[in-house]
Amino acid sequence: MRLPKGLAMAALMLLMVMTFFDILLRSTVNAPIEATTELSRILLMFVVFAAMPEVTLRGTHVAVDLLAPVLDRVGFARIEGLILIGSAVLMVWPDQKILTLAMRSKSYDDMTEFLHIPTYLPALCVFAFMVMTTACFAIAGLWLLLTGYSFGFERREAKEW
Repeated sequence: MRLPKGLAMAALMLLMVMTFFDILLRSTVNAPIEATTELSRILLMFVVFAAMPEVTLRGTHVAVDLLAPVLDRVGFARIEGLILIGSAVLMVWPDQKILTLAMRSKSYDDMTEFLHIPTYLPALCVFAFMVMTTACFAIAGLWLLLTGYSFGFERREAKEW
């Protein structure tokens, strides 16, 4: 899981640097970077979708467990495992749709406006990260069902506001 996480971190850093220089050039010499919009979309896609597999596997996403105290008595980890497996099953549909859209984009030879990047390439990257996320949902769910323990995190109590 280090490669997707590294890609997400590199994309975020590149996004920040690009935005800084775009604002600097726009403000000082009235010459913005023309391709900033499409690069921002592509880099943001990497930030979001490349981080999803690890977030899913580790369970470090934001969660509100309103029923956790009640469900702890009946084995909350097992119920959470079933929810994760159900989520993996539901993720198959968007995975297929993303692949269909990527292949359609490839068949039309769609390109981005400024850099002429084939639009199916970012879509295939999203597809790959989504498939990895689906697999992580299934793995984490099975692990919770079989062991009752989750990967790499301890459940913490919510802080009072």
